[in-house]
Amino acid sequence: MAIFLGVIAMYLSGCSSDTNQYSPDQVIHNALEEKTPAYYGETEMIITDKGEETREIVQEWRSNDGKTRTESQLQDGSSKVITVNDGSVMMVYEVEQNKAFMIDDVETLSLNQPSPRDQVTSLLEVIRDTHEVSTEDEGKILGRDVHRLIARAKQSDSLFGDLELWIDKEHWVVLKTVSYVGDIVSEMTYTKIDFNAKMSSDLFTVDLPEDVEVENLSSMLEALEISLEEIPTAMRESALYFPETDELKISLIELYEWEDELDRNEININYTKDDLPLLSLSIFESSGETLSGIDGESVKIRNQEGFYIEMGNYLMWEEDGFTYSILFIDPNLTLEKFIKMAEEMEVIK
Repeated sequence: MAIFLGVIAMYLSGCSSDTNQYSPDQVIHNALEEKTPAYYGETEMIITDKGEETREIVQEWRSNDGKTRTESQLQDGSSKVITVNDGSVMMVYEVEQNKAFMIDDVETLSLNQPSPRDQVTSLLEVIRDTHEVSTEDEGKILGRDVHRLIARAKQSDSLFGDLELWIDKEHWVVLKTVSYVGDIVSEMTYTKIDFNAKMSSDLFTVDLPEDVEVENLSSMLEALEISLEEIPTAMRESALYFPETDELKISLIELYEWEDELDRNEININYTKDDLPLLSLSIFESSGETLSGIDGESVKIRNQEGFYIEMGNYLMWEEDGFTYSILFIDPNLTLEKFIKMAEEMEVIK
């Protein structure tokens, strides 16, 4: 999702000797370019959708040499996940499910669920091109001096909507963000941050129970980039897809060759609209039990029975021997809009 930032030398000399103020571009540049410091932080993430609120609490440790640990859980203490990355191995431990996943391939470590800091860094990279950014009264967060940015989307259907950001003046860490996308308000706030926290090496390991089976995902995450024309051969017959238009474009097609229990080929097609991520289409051969046990809203899609999972903005259905799953990336893509889009799907030739 990262966007090339272009020539930035012009921003390095913009600090006024009279006002000691930074331009919006300088603030974003410094927040992106400054080396991430070591710190311990606690954040609260609140998502409000049509009056319904979800709260997640995250603890985060980041060492001087880039090792990280995060512990996330919902406000009631459920859904706890511990993620540790020591630079060579990443371990994800889902406490309630008593499951653990490991990635020991350096190239795929970036697939880790990003920390609050990493999420905001990606966001800053995008809004520089898609938003009009201005500075407002600065104020303080956790008693620390901050730059406050207001980012207004240039287009009404922007993926990220309007944003407010509070950025620490000393370490250039974003201490608070609020985004507004349609009826959804998302807020991330550091409730505690300590740039002098002492961290032992034990923090960056996970003490797993003896009965936990650890699954290595490195080999499973390897994908082969292919063309649209190669899909029928990879899947042994043609499937449906969304043909490209002036607005809708295919950004990437990947083939996953699963082994062991799954034992199937799976195609992932990523789409953009107006150069922004729109949706991801996954296609694999139906097993006859693919949709059994799915807890979602029953919907009709292309005259087929499907299931929509609102929490993940995720839709699945079966048709002519294939299972189709859709991840809605753009929050403006509602289920109703997608059902209309699906009628325009065509067979891959």
